[in-house]
Amino acid sequence: MPHPEHSARATAALALALALILPAAVAAQTGRSSLGPHAHGLTRLDLAVEGGVVLIGLESPAANIVGFEHAPASAEEGAALDAALATLKDGGRLFRFSAEAGCRLVEAVVETPLVGEVREAAGAEAHADIDAEYRFECAEPDRLVQMELGLFKAFPATLSLQVQFVGPKGQGAAELTAASRVLGF
Repeated sequence: MPHPEHSARATAALALALALILPAAVAAQTGRSSLGPHAHGLTRLDLAVEGGVVLIGLESPAANIVGFEHAPASAEEGAALDAALATLKDGGRLFRFSAEAGCRLVEAVVETPLVGEVREAAGAEAHADIDAEYRFECAEPDRLVQMELGLFKAFPATLSLQVQFVGPKGQGAAELTAASRVLGF
């Protein structure tokens, strides 16, 4: 098990790599510097691989995940939001890596203004996102060659996933869909 201080440094280094390198990778691959405004159906995924650590950042309009972007207005909407957040926390279901790599989810954090006191400030007409961060550790990182996304099956309103990635073999960008849901490294 890695030393906690080493894990914190590795996480910080990967986060910095994502912040500095990925926008340039997307601009180079797609000719644009960002995804632009909030767009239903479109979700963004940032991925960094270093050594045995895989970090994933996911940003999606809430409509893609739960079908609405307001505080739950009924018990049914509350239950749908709770179920969606539980699914998002199950990163092993949403992101399946090469089996030989032996990757396991060690942390998942999901945030949205649709829950808690923050939703009151967002207002009824606001566009709300759901953000998630995942940390996986892989026992055999040299055997990590691909990731299959279960996100499209779990959240069918997600039509397109704009992926930015950086890893030992370089950086790049890709667009994934339900029909093309595997990212090769």
